[in-house]
Amino acid sequence: MWSDAPRLQADIDFDADRIRSRSEYTALKDELLQSFPALFDDLDDFFKSFTVQQYIDTFLEEVLYQCGYADDFSPTGAPVKEVMDELERVLTGAPGDFVVARLVSHLTTESGASIELEGIKVIPDQVGSASNIVIRRQIPDSAHVLQRRPSVKGLTPRSLLVLRQTLDTPGFHTGRELSRKLDHFILIASLLTNGTAQPVYEVTGMSTAVTQVPARLRELMNDGSITVARRVIRLNDAHGPALDALSALVRSADPGHEGKIHTSFGLALKKFGGFDHTTDAFEQLVDLATALEGVMVGTNEGEGLTLRLCTRVSALLAADDDSARGIFGDVKALYGLRSTIVHGGELTEKALRKTLASVSTTSDTSDDVKLTVNLGYAIDRLRDIVRRAILARLCLATGPDPIPHWPLGDKPTAVDAILSDDSSREVWRSYWRTHLAEIGVGEAANRATAVEYALSRSER
Repeated sequence: MWSDAPRLQADIDFDADRIRSRSEYTALKDELLQSFPALFDDLDDFFKSFTVQQYIDTFLEEVLYQCGYADDFSPTGAPVKEVMDELERVLTGAPGDFVVARLVSHLTTESGASIELEGIKVIPDQVGSASNIVIRRQIPDSAHVLQRRPSVKGLTPRSLLVLRQTLDTPGFHTGRELSRKLDHFILIASLLTNGTAQPVYEVTGMSTAVTQVPARLRELMNDGSITVARRVIRLNDAHGPALDALSALVRSADPGHEGKIHTSFGLALKKFGGFDHTTDAFEQLVDLATALEGVMVGTNEGEGLTLRLCTRVSALLAADDDSARGIFGDVKALYGLRSTIVHGGELTEKALRKTLASVSTTSDTSDDVKLTVNLGYAIDRLRDIVRRAILARLCLATGPDPIPHWPLGDKPTAVDAILSDDSSREVWRSYWRTHLAEIGVGEAANRATAVEYALSRSER
């Protein structure tokens, strides 16, 4: 039923103006306006006419869909009656759900079964087309946008993230807040696991077929390239408390901007969270370097930026499996590459190969394929450094002590002087890791395991 039957759309698949010009249409429109004054009387004439037209259009679309499936076009038949009943339920204010469904690649569940975390249902897509079927069941009006969308599915494994909000009264809804919640969920899951969940597309709409809010589809990938370095997020029910704790930590660190348009830390979270919205390697590099700068360097610290950045990051993130020298060298090389790109410098193939050869997670760059793959591996290295830097900064700003070690914002902190002292540096380094362990997400402080090539057999 759901996968085969097409859904016709007014003004695209059939000439709705010819129907609107008929006396029967005008009579139905007048009847709705008179019968449900609370729904329309507060609108001006234009929006009153437009709103009732939206309800009638989706009503007609659903009638055609249901009648075509049942092969019963009788005006007194069961399909028409069912849609008429839904129209009445919607206009009388029966609660309905606004639904946001987002397809995300390289995210799944450990069991392969659906789970619910933070009110978001994670539904693994096992066969490639199941997600569209699930969306059409939850957002009936989505059928027409799904049958027109490009065939971009994203790499496997992939899952559908579904979030719902019950609306007490019918009306227009954008779903923007629900989309932001999905963004936040992916950000937190990525911080926890260092996974690279890539949003593919998102569909929004009502759980009812008759609606004022036609379903919409947004493509979320900026281009069609494939990022070569990927880490799959595999979630289970036990991740719930960890995601909640890390989410609370993020929200407590940056609760509001107090009249500012944005903060450097808020921008860093946005850049890191939006990393997988593009698959262009150099854009990813620039975004990650900008994020690292926003986390570790204040807005008024322009002098000696590269050295300050390398020193702070290596001092805070160094561990037994990731030396300060190695972190320092990798940040210096990759931030230097970012500066060349941003400031319009010439980047030759020879220079790129030399830079990549100096990064600890790359190997042979002797041919074009290996160069591309190693660029991805180098960017993945920077991504893991940025992830841990964000976590360290969050803990140092919001730890359990009465006075935070390194508060967010423009308040001066003698960071470099503190980190130059061996004992103070060790206190800070231990502090953020301990705090993560205390809230149940200690594993997030660890360096990421070796990255996997995105097109390896296990990822197809």
